[in-house]
Amino acid sequence: MTISENDEARLGEWLGVDVPDDRVPLVTVGEARAVVLLLQQLADSEGAVGWAARDVAGRIARRLPGGD
Repeated sequence: MTISENDEARLGEWLGVDVPDDRVPLVTVGEARAVVLLLQQLADSEGAVGWAARDVAGRIARRLPGGD
């Protein structure tokens, strides 16, 4: 998977500020857990892709309720 410089810039814009008021419930808890698992696989990638995957996985995981 390759990422263009334009995509890399967009990742930076999207992930630059995490404002609680900007949150919208779009997925179920199960879907969010699945996304975290998938992002953790991408986290091994180098460069912007790996960084973004680690960042987003962490953000989502921190919001998930504890449990299984």
